[in-house]
Amino acid sequence: MPVDCQKFQIITERLRLRCFRKEDVDILFKWWSDIDIMKYTPEGIYSYDTISDIIHRIVENYKSVSADNFYAFSLLIEHKDNADKIGWCGIIRMFPFPQNIEIFVGLDKLYWGQSYAEEATRALLGFVYNFFGFRTITALVHPENIPSIKILEKIGFSFVRHLDNCPEPYQNHNGFLLFSIKLEKPK
Repeated sequence: MPVDCQKFQIITERLRLRCFRKEDVDILFKWWSDIDIMKYTPEGIYSYDTISDIIHRIVENYKSVSADNFYAFSLLIEHKDNADKIGWCGIIRMFPFPQNIEIFVGLDKLYWGQSYAEEATRALLGFVYNFFGFRTITALVHPENIPSIKILEKIGFSFVRHLDNCPEPYQNHNGFLLFSIKLEKPK
């Protein structure tokens, strides 16, 4: 069942998670080209043209996304009261392990340390459980990203293993920590 991005949103106490729009490319470029924000991601920073291509693919993907037909599902995080853009989140098939569904959250530096990442993660887990029916979710974390590790553990994720020997072209995942959670009914 496709997502109707004209109406779709996930609302929390402080946040609105909504579909990306083509006009979000500028704010995403601000974040995805910032080494401080992207230093703990396997991908690193992106060029404007690459981000524009990614956004185009994501927006097109919304039209046909389902549990059986998706590579990634990404959302923009906004402050509910004033629509300030705070960050992004979503799920992606975790390569080189496509049977695993990986959750990700990233925030503008202005919003670090205010529990927005935890709030967005909990909301996204509820959506993933109800819409996609996924019961096991993974997360990759750089071992030096202690705040993210603490958030995952607080939510109920457990450490699975240290990734090494990842095949081409996923060697950038080597050294990351793999966490997992089994969803029963999200909190």
